[in-house]
Amino acid sequence: MKKSILNLGKSLDKKDQKSINGGFDYPVGFCFAVGVNPPQLIANVLCNELCPDGSTPFCPVFDDGIIN
Repeated sequence: MKKSILNLGKSLDKKDQKSINGGFDYPVGFCFAVGVNPPQLIANVLCNELCPDGSTPFCPVFDDGIIN
């Protein structure tokens, strides 16, 4: 019985493991270039990730649905 339970499913590679987020869909945030006027959008990332330059994305929608 134990062996049959342990053999269920498939093993996940690193890419598949990183794509699992507990079933919660994070809202999309926006990354802007610093010091540019007007602001220039450089990337869209999930709100639980960092921008390519390491900064925190601007996320207008929070978990409770309140819009900034």
